[in-house]
Amino acid sequence: MLKVPTKPASLDEVLAALKALPDDELPREQQPFLEVHVLLDKPQALLREKVLQALEGKSVRLAKITPHYSQREQQDSLQHRRLSEVSPQQVFALSWNKKFDGEPTEAMAEAFETLLTQVEEQE
Repeated sequence: MLKVPTKPASLDEVLAALKALPDDELPREQQPFLEVHVLLDKPQALLREKVLQALEGKSVRLAKITPHYSQREQQDSLQHRRLSEVSPQQVFALSWNKKFDGEPTEAMAEAFETLLTQVEEQE
């Protein structure tokens, strides 16, 4: 599974990163799944269509688009959401921010992703 970008970024940056993906001609079963993380101020109309347009001709399979909102809005919205509606990454980032007052380092985020993958494979 590919995660583009590795950390949530603005829509323009995300679209540029997606367009920069290689145009490899891989068979469908060899194409990696893609998870896209977009940092937004407010909900974006036609977000999926914009992402799909940027992926035109790329050898990836879009699995998920995750919008991330400003930290303040995210904290408020997590309090009123069901656990099933919140990704493990969002819970981890919020918990880290609450305990350490900042974003987790890239190494720590990668370690969390590795741990999450191992747990999901065991299930």
